[in-house]
Amino acid sequence: MINANLMRFHPQKESWATKYMFGREKIYNVYLNPADNNPLESAIFIEDGFSFMAFLFNGLWAIYYRVWGLLAACLIIGTIIELVALRTGMDSEAMGILSVLFYIWVGFEACDWYGAALEKRGYVFYEIISATYSLEAKLRFFDKYLNSKNKAVKSLSIEGNSASPHPA
Repeated sequence: MINANLMRFHPQKESWATKYMFGREKIYNVYLNPADNNPLESAIFIEDGFSFMAFLFNGLWAIYYRVWGLLAACLIIGTIIELVALRTGMDSEAMGILSVLFYIWVGFEACDWYGAALEKRGYVFYEIISATYSLEAKLRFFDKYLNSKNKAVKSLSIEGNSASPHPA
């Protein structure tokens, strides 16, 4: 027999770091592909905000997520910064500052560019979900989506049963 005391949920006290650094709500944009038989299987969740991976590995990030416009922008603007630095005799510190500012901008805009690339591939922006982690966002979305579908099915069956059983 299982001890009932072991089955009780004992919430732990939140630490300062969890509350203020890691436990913040994030915004997730949900994209669905209506051309799929089951659009839930191809649902893509994009965390809104700064993408640290796009900041550090912008070219590789763009290739991985197939955001070709971002890849082209990184190559072109990187080349322009290099050419301007060579032509004007800009020192390496100023060139580095320009490059870092550009990559910070890429980090902030990468998620928007990824969403635009998904829309070009046929995906449709479906909803915004607020959650602490991506798994929680997925659970909230699927719970909401499936509950709304069940309510629609139940309302259809109620409307179908409300008709008089005998034709007039």
